[in-house]
Amino acid sequence: MSELEPVHAVPDRRGRFAWLPYKRHIKRWIVRPLKLSKGVVTVPNTLSYARGLRSTESLTLPKFLGIGAVKGGTTWLHHNLAAHPGLMLPVDKEMHYFDHRLHRGIGRYSKAFSDAGQRIPGEITPSYSALPDWRVGLVAKLMPEVRVIMLMRDPVERAWSHAVMKLARERLRSPAEIGTTEALAHFNSTESLGKGHYIKTIDTWSSHFEAEQIMVGFYDDIMNRPLELLKDIVRHIGASTDIDWSAMPYGQVIDRGVRGGPDVVGSSTPPLPDELREALHKLYHDELHRLAERYGPPATNWLERAHA
Repeated sequence: MSELEPVHAVPDRRGRFAWLPYKRHIKRWIVRPLKLSKGVVTVPNTLSYARGLRSTESLTLPKFLGIGAVKGGTTWLHHNLAAHPGLMLPVDKEMHYFDHRLHRGIGRYSKAFSDAGQRIPGEITPSYSALPDWRVGLVAKLMPEVRVIMLMRDPVERAWSHAVMKLARERLRSPAEIGTTEALAHFNSTESLGKGHYIKTIDTWSSHFEAEQIMVGFYDDIMNRPLELLKDIVRHIGASTDIDWSAMPYGQVIDRGVRGGPDVVGSSTPPLPDELREALHKLYHDELHRLAERYGPPATNWLERAHA
């Protein structure tokens, strides 16, 4: 792989309503209840499709889903699959329909893929890796033939990258400003742990889909053998591999900037401090062993780094 372009800064983008006082409270007490009230109408509509009371034949739904992991290479995956002439992905990565936007209704979700034509439609939302069992079951009822892609990264490195995103970049701070106590609290949060326990994710999705529908890839392969990994994913989806691969950005590791800002080439995540690495090794001790037993390399390499 060619040398990656370094990232020196992340764009400062605060959003349209950053000036609004009490923004967090307005979202909690006004916006969120309105969304939930709308769900009283739209969620039953979606469930009517899931229960077979209405046919999904008139809807254009994804044929493949990238479900994670968060900070596991899904932005790289989105850019590459979007460049494939036989695939169709929405312009905006992370539709978040099955985790945060179920209230919008399946009809609105399907409209995002209405321009697919002869291309295979799909989407990538890494937070789907943390969906509860009943929501994965809902996906299976709506899209029983969908192909699932899970990219896994060393849980220790993933947790640190996630913390930098949530505690620094999205708050427009430098990663150096993240305190040890703050970092440890995030590592132990439900949000972080729910996205780092890959075995649970795979077992949940495997209970609703056949083994051949689920592909597990590794972030390490994005670094070491990106073209081979990309071809494997394209074959898994069922798209053609007879294309001009030189037009694909598989040799770039693409990192997500501040929420709402542009993506950047390279990685803006600084090295993990030793004291935090030790804490994460303890936190993911059992998970690392289970991953090594189930998948072998590169999961065994993650375990060896933890014991080094």
